[in-house]
Amino acid sequence: MKQLYVPILRARKGEFDALFNLSKRASRRILPLFDLPRVKKPAAGKNAKSVEEHLQAVAAQISKVWPDKPIFLDAFAWAADAHTDEGEHILPYTQALLESLGVQVNPVVGYDRWDAAAYRLAAGQILLPEGRHFCIRLDSDALDDIIDIDYFEERIADILSELGVQAKHCTVLFDLADLSHTAVIDLLPRLSHGLSEVSRLGFVHRIVAGSSIPDSIVLAVKQPKSVGLIPRREMLIWQSLSFDFPDVVFGDYGVRSPRSMEDVIAPDANGKIRYTTDKQFFIARGHSMREPPKGAQHCVLAKKIVDSQYFVGASFSWGDARMVACAAGEFQAV
Repeated sequence: MKQLYVPILRARKGEFDALFNLSKRASRRILPLFDLPRVKKPAAGKNAKSVEEHLQAVAAQISKVWPDKPIFLDAFAWAADAHTDEGEHILPYTQALLESLGVQVNPVVGYDRWDAAAYRLAAGQILLPEGRHFCIRLDSDALDDIIDIDYFEERIADILSELGVQAKHCTVLFDLADLSHTAVIDLLPRLSHGLSEVSRLGFVHRIVAGSSIPDSIVLAVKQPKSVGLIPRREMLIWQSLSFDFPDVVFGDYGVRSPRSMEDVIAPDANGKIRYTTDKQFFIARGHSMREPPKGAQHCVLAKKIVDSQYFVGASFSWGDARMVACAAGEFQAV
């Protein structure tokens, strides 16, 4: 795997905008993992979308921002037996839909969902075009299972057999998810052991991902109208592992917490901007969006980012250029 970065994305507008505006150089080094979002509840007076309509809309957006390029695809947020209104499991349905739109799909299979009979059946029915491969997503419980290596090896063998693939043609993702309350020093030995064991089982493509962003801005920056720093534990973990496992690929959740709620309207949410640096997140927190100047406060927050020692300049990326424009009052982030 030549890509250096695997962001785990919710397939929402913010992520789509960021991918669409990536430089060609950056996009060549990224292999995004899209976690399919669930169907939104309709606004009052509007009809709900069918599952098919929802997935077709998501697939159309992915094909627009990431045309003719590889992705990982998962249905992590859905029930293991989730299906379309016509009865087809959503993972093979969306995989086939995206392939028809020119997207090169590498399906993600959840280790934690493998006990569900409908899920195993659906995953086993996926036929991959040449050049595609499966990814097995291991959660934190899987790290505990690896201690009982006979049990873990048997379970992995069952997954590979059902998928009809060999370990060397399959990727393993260690999804550490929420790291906001995790001590790096405690996790490293377990993760190092896990990487060694999956390597022994024949897996050569390995990814380690997680996120240090807490699910509430209050946990990141204590006081309104102030700034704060959060260490990127996922980066520290990957850098520590890279000495013994130089081929392991880095992944994270961007600036969203893995535990953030979908489609929750929070009228008292604080305005905020999260800016990624090498080893930290620099976060500017505003005040309740109910209070004036509501969305316009983001211009003030953007200026705090731009004026900080961490800002790398408008020419670094599209996102940095937008930060400068927002700080100048050219638009208001919402």
